Amino acid sequence: MTEATNSVYLAKLRARLHHATITIALQAAMEITKHQLRAQGLKPMHMPHRELRVRAEAYLKDREELIAEASVVVERWRLEGFFAKRTTRGALICKGFRCAKLMNEMELRNDRRLVARCSTLSADICGC
Repeated sequence: MTEATNSVYLAKLRARLHHATITIALQAAMEITKHQLRAQGLKPMHMPHRELRVRAEAYLKDREELIAEASVVVERWRLEGFFAKRTTRGALICKGFRCAKLMNEMELRNDRRLVARCSTLSADICGC
């Protein structure tokens, strides 16, 4: 059962990473395409989005370096925890907290004073 849920989670993670990579690369291709159109004297803001998208996708097919650059960005995000499960995401993003359990308790209570003092708390208070 655990192996099945892990494999499903990993499949979903791979899909999210792939979609994020393609999205970032396509955004870069859109900007480059708009810049090229402006250099030709055209105004991309008056063109249909569909046409811009087709041109950007055609540009992206020829440029593997955009996908490589996007995959580096997505890998950095993955290492920073942006694609982690929600229970671990907060602990990875906010490094000022001593432990994820204490941080989650503070978020649930919405206690601003505790969040401000959290860096001075010792690990034995939260029991981990």
